[in-house]
Amino acid sequence: MTASRSPTFWIVDDSMADRIIFKESLARLGEKPRLKEIEDGELLLAELDAQCSNELPDIIFLDINMRRMNGKAALEIIRQNKRYDPIYIVMHTVTYREQGECKALGADAFISKSTDFNACLAKLAQTLSTWQAAV
Repeated sequence: MTASRSPTFWIVDDSMADRIIFKESLARLGEKPRLKEIEDGELLLAELDAQCSNELPDIIFLDINMRRMNGKAALEIIRQNKRYDPIYIVMHTVTYREQGECKALGADAFISKSTDFNACLAKLAQTLSTWQAAV
């Protein structure tokens, strides 16, 4: 990310409700990123391939459980391409049981989904803080 532009966040989730919660959480945290919503791993890979290097997202929030191509399969493919190394990838799902596998595949962070909106805000704020410290 450069200081001259807003960060670009991509949310990849087949649930419209989860994408809405994510957007609302970002707004509550005061974040104003350029945001792209993508519905599955196959579409994510196609979008990444279509982007110029200077138009790649800064962060991808990637759901694990999706139809067609799940998040772990997409993560594995993304991490095989050095062009995508600068992208910070945050996996998210209902449970932490897949956290170790996601880290081994190259995820930078992991957030469990929660029905508690304040818990979601806290997890997202922590993740964004960690990402900002790394850039």
